[in-house]
Amino acid sequence: MYYAEPDFQRIKPWGSIGDRKNDGYIPSKGIYFQVYAPEDIHKSPANAVKKLESDFSGLLEKWEGVK
Repeated sequence: MYYAEPDFQRIKPWGSIGDRKNDGYIPSKGIYFQVYAPEDIHKSPANAVKKLESDFSGLLEKWEGVK
């Protein structure tokens, strides 16, 4: 993303606060990225949906300007 979008900001998890549900973002566009990569998503699609909803809610709580 860094090469495709010069404004892309990488997020590194630090200590107990982690990445605050943000794996990288483009502040000028309000675009945020979250990555979830279980080995086999087919084992539990319900867990994947639950994590997606939880992580997105956390992103909205911790970051401003999400579009």
